Amino acid sequence: MAVQVGKQYVLGEFSLEASTRQLSREQRPVRLANKPFQVLLYLIESRDRLVTRHELLERFWEGREVYDATLTQCVAAIRKALDDRSEPPRFIQTRWAEGYRYIGPFEEQSSETKLSLVEIEQTRGVKILVEEEIHDVTPVAAPALPARRLSGLKSSPRALALVVGLAIVALAGVGLVAYRWGAASAGKRPTPPRSIAVLPLKNLTGDPAQEYFSDGLTESLISVFSQIKDLKVISRTSAFTFKGREVDPREVGKSLGVEGLLEGDFKLDGRTARVEVRLVSTSDGRVLWNSQTFERPLTNLFEIQDTVACAIGSELKVRFCGEGELTKSRTKNQEAYEAYLQGRARWHTRNIELLKEAIGYFERAIKLDPNYALAYAGLADTYAVMQVNHILPPKVGTPKAKAYAAQALALDDSLAGPYATLGLVTGNAEWHWPESEPYFEQALARNPGYATAHHWYGSNLLAQGKWAEAEREFKRALELDPLSFGVSNTVVEFYYHAKNYEACLKQAEMGRKLDPQDENGPFYRGLVYLETGKPERAIEEFKRTYPEAKEMAIAWAQGRREEALRSIGKFQASEMGRNSPTTVAEWYARLGDQESAFVWLEKAFAVHDSELAFMKVDSAFAGLRLDPRYRDLLRRVGLPE
Repeated sequence: MAVQVGKQYVLGEFSLEASTRQLSREQRPVRLANKPFQVLLYLIESRDRLVTRHELLERFWEGREVYDATLTQCVAAIRKALDDRSEPPRFIQTRWAEGYRYIGPFEEQSSETKLSLVEIEQTRGVKILVEEEIHDVTPVAAPALPARRLSGLKSSPRALALVVGLAIVALAGVGLVAYRWGAASAGKRPTPPRSIAVLPLKNLTGDPAQEYFSDGLTESLISVFSQIKDLKVISRTSAFTFKGREVDPREVGKSLGVEGLLEGDFKLDGRTARVEVRLVSTSDGRVLWNSQTFERPLTNLFEIQDTVACAIGSELKVRFCGEGELTKSRTKNQEAYEAYLQGRARWHTRNIELLKEAIGYFERAIKLDPNYALAYAGLADTYAVMQVNHILPPKVGTPKAKAYAAQALALDDSLAGPYATLGLVTGNAEWHWPESEPYFEQALARNPGYATAHHWYGSNLLAQGKWAEAEREFKRALELDPLSFGVSNTVVEFYYHAKNYEACLKQAEMGRKLDPQDENGPFYRGLVYLETGKPERAIEEFKRTYPEAKEMAIAWAQGRREEALRSIGKFQASEMGRNSPTTVAEWYARLGDQESAFVWLEKAFAVHDSELAFMKVDSAFAGLRLDPRYRDLLRRVGLPE
């Protein structure tokens, strides 16, 4: 960014004249040597990004062999001039071994223009790590001294739960404020972003073990914002891809297809909670809007959060409080809230053992607060996911999922999640298809940005053979959750069964990028290559698929049918084979053993295997569709021909 003659940068109580190379504080000159001044100016004009140490050394020391300590001393001189010794800093953010970013207040104006007419852009961030302060900027001929890390303050889980309770409502209101901000430049108002991603909030408590608090806070914000009409909000799975990474807003915007990013942090300072967020443009990395610092003592925070929410709602002319919208799902018991966050953190992993632990945490939350709607919703989600993924015996998880979802809705009918859960188990697990669709419609009426509901609804429609409607829901799920490996896998299977092989291969390649260890994509790529007469390429793909099916798939692709049939015995004994008789039936059908295929289909029906729900569209059963036994089974699963 070039220096513009006549421009003045106002940095809070400081001002910087670019053309005359003068820095002043409240109109009194501040001494700053030429090199630190140049570095400060460059950081200010590159404030939309992190400037690497290498870039600064190349630019201002012309690539000469100088030690890193020279740059460290230079930045230390800038901090001294700006009196930037607070924690977190006001002006210069440092990333250990990476670089620096200007994060302080910023106003740009012509020397002849009054402040009220200029474009104002304010940014403020939080420093995570700071190097040693060295106040001499003379180049040194010795290695740089090692930097030291500054750890934040640790606090109790109960205190953190109170902080998150405040932050959820405060930040929800803060996010909405973004839709009423205006830039002062020439009296113009920028168009608010109509699509955003809420990046994982930074946990600055100094205790990594409390990470689930900041994650839970982020998830709550995503849930709140996704309910705003005509606002596209990226789902949790995709947003969390960027957790713990120093990201370029422009690259994130390109990856997620959004116009804005909401980022922020929360921390504790003794008995005081501090929360900040900012909205960043993904077109150029500019900070469009920055919140005030929400600072409150760790007492009566639930009352304070209601006050903050109502105040923001009044300012925005939004029906945000007064009728219980904020309180029905929430608990006032901080220990119950902590248990809920622990449960959700485990639920998102989809790990079998952690899902079992999630149940315990949700149950604890309910014991502490029997009217906690979100805890009942968490139990419903957990039992539903465990049921459809064969983690629980047939018909064990479904009744519990339905009962807990009903209890959650009895406490708060505005929740979208329990309706989606009811749709999933009523259709895919119980095969009551006509009854299942209205549940999804109710879920999406309450939260049209709920990516999981779109994903599950798409699967429901696919099972019924409603191809166009299913594709519509899958596309919406991908739009809201573009980096979700689970959604991507389902879409791969959809396009394969729809015989849209080009789209199937394209989506499978996306899955490979999301997870280089992906085993599902290679399996379906192999199927596509077999269908299109490319057995050699199919074999190469099958070598990277599920270990349980690899030997059988390769023998099949090589035309060694008898060997493949013998391999089915091993497959039946595998965990995949034991958990899903439908999958065993698929292999017998592919290998032309129709009698064995029907034997295993009946076994699948007897144990209510959820995979049997897709028999109508499953390409593996194409050779069985004219058999009366197939049509009879289709009828019993509730699917019309």
